[in-house]
Amino acid sequence: MAQRAVRRWTVFDLGVQAVLKKGVTWGLVAWNAGGTRMGVLGQGGMMGIGVEGAGGVVLVADIQKESGMPTGSGVGLEYRLREGVLLRVGAGGHPERMAAGMGVRKGWMQVDYAALFHTVLGVSHRVSMRFFK
Repeated sequence: MAQRAVRRWTVFDLGVQAVLKKGVTWGLVAWNAGGTRMGVLGQGGMMGIGVEGAGGVVLVADIQKESGMPTGSGVGLEYRLREGVLLRVGAGGHPERMAAGMGVRKGWMQVDYAALFHTVLGVSHRVSMRFFK
């Protein structure tokens, strides 16, 4: 039986987030910010806005563009389970279809993990670190 080729990449993204006013956050990220095309994994970016509602729920909407792919968009929800623990779920068009994950914040640092389904890459994983002043 033929085995499916497994490809693995590690790339770095670079982003910035700003609080526009209490409960409204804006963010911008560049995917594969190192500038090297990695096989089928191209470069792109995303810009989004989050609005906090009642009960620790944040509604997020974004626009995504990856080189060589159609422009996509996404929506998601973030729920603050307790202080420092966030749960997230989202759905989109191109290049990411669905994602689910969580974040843990301790002091000035937050670590986030998400499992997602990418149009080209299939099931993928994303880990990010955020630093606060």
